[in-house]
Amino acid sequence: MSTPLGRAIVEVAATHLGVKETSRNRGPMIDEWITRMGLDPAGEHPWCMAFAWCCLDDACKLMGAVNPLRPSAKVIRLWQRAEQLGLASHRPVIGGIACHVVDPADPRSAGHCGVTTDITGDHIIAIEGNTNEAGSREGTMVRQQSRRLGWVNLGWIVVPG
Repeated sequence: MSTPLGRAIVEVAATHLGVKETSRNRGPMIDEWITRMGLDPAGEHPWCMAFAWCCLDDACKLMGAVNPLRPSAKVIRLWQRAEQLGLASHRPVIGGIACHVVDPADPRSAGHCGVTTDITGDHIIAIEGNTNEAGSREGTMVRQQSRRLGWVNLGWIVVPG
């Protein structure tokens, strides 16, 4: 299932396929995404959630909608905000932000996320920032990944529209 906003998020994410770091967690687009989180890019922050949130925010602007989620570069923090706002789903959704953390019980846990573009059987296809061919959460580029549904251990952030 997909909504017009969900399709717009996917379209925005697809325009960034192939964006690469020019140095550790840095690059012109990456620096812009990190800056939009209110962070200094010189801090070499992991940037998968900054990428996904900016895709959501840009899609909201294109659709004339308001993004209800304040920015955060931390997967678990944005997931918690989504839960508080009723924007968290345990069902895969095209255009939803698929959220994974190393330890769901740890509020400081490192995580990874991506914009879900397709759902096929027991897998999702997602466009992810800060990944690589091996699927790392500390990669160097925006690329498409295939993930088993079980990899998504928090759920999907879904903004209706």
